[in-house]
Amino acid sequence: MNRQHYSQAIVAAALALTASTGFAARGAGGANPLQGTYDSMENLTFGVCRGTDPSCYHNWGVVHNNTVVIFSRTAAERNPSLGDPMAAGGTNVAQAGLKRILNAAGITANVTESVGSLPGLGSATAAVIFLDTSGDVLWDHGKAVNPTFAVSTATSAFLDAGKVNLRQYMRSGGGFVGIHNAVGTERNWDWYVGLLGNASAYDSAATQPGTVQVEATDSSTTPIGAPGAQFSVTDSFYTLVPYPTGVKYLATVDENSLATKKAVHPGHGPYHPVAWCQYYDGGRSWVTTLGQNPALWADLSLPENQPGGANYFPGAAEFQKLIVNGVKSAMGLVPFCT
Repeated sequence: MNRQHYSQAIVAAALALTASTGFAARGAGGANPLQGTYDSMENLTFGVCRGTDPSCYHNWGVVHNNTVVIFSRTAAERNPSLGDPMAAGGTNVAQAGLKRILNAAGITANVTESVGSLPGLGSATAAVIFLDTSGDVLWDHGKAVNPTFAVSTATSAFLDAGKVNLRQYMRSGGGFVGIHNAVGTERNWDWYVGLLGNASAYDSAATQPGTVQVEATDSSTTPIGAPGAQFSVTDSFYTLVPYPTGVKYLATVDENSLATKKAVHPGHGPYHPVAWCQYYDGGRSWVTTLGQNPALWADLSLPENQPGGANYFPGAAEFQKLIVNGVKSAMGLVPFCT
């Protein structure tokens, strides 16, 4: 058999194995009833272990602490709830809200927009949270280079140590949480797209009310209710292209509850995930597309933000429960993606 025929045989065998296994095993609950109809054509593994099988998790003896890193750097559009780019240690609406609710749950949270502050191989940090990031945030843009060693002396040189750190951190059993526009980040880096469950934001219609429904029993969704439990929330609901595959679906938005279903894209399929989880390349990945509306990050301990208060925002309490318990599961404090 010549090399060309040998390569074709390998590809054919791989395709046959993919077809025979269904490729998108999820365990109990969280299955898409329309699987196969609305799956992305980009249902790939990118050479890493994916799925809800715990054999895809590898903690190489790393003891993780009770600390997370909130990373909110943007290299493209910037959600108004993030405020202006901040100095290290600063906070704005979403950052302050996330830090507050995690602190209330006993979790130490450090906020940064510095690529150099991301955890790396063997880090004790329990999870890294990409909060409304956008664009190629893991390149250290604009750093000066030594002309003696540079292939290009342009001042827009790209240093990708942040990408290496994130991948090695996950490979050593780390936790990842992606919130809202984390799915609009690093679109051209296959490994990161896989970390998101092969999902990427294509567009979103106007911020509008929608009905979110729990799809599976999971430690991150149990505080909201059993599968079938619903809550209403006004937020931005992304059309996802590619579609998340090979993951456990945790929550969806009812397409029939959205007045405007599309912006540019023809529109999402009727099964519309807004939260999911998976084991990925040695670590734990938990993702939600919810979280753009600044009102979702309100301090719910204040009377004006509670039911009957002047600033009460329906859905904020359920959203914050989902986020806190999603982070806890990614940290390994509660069962993950069971």
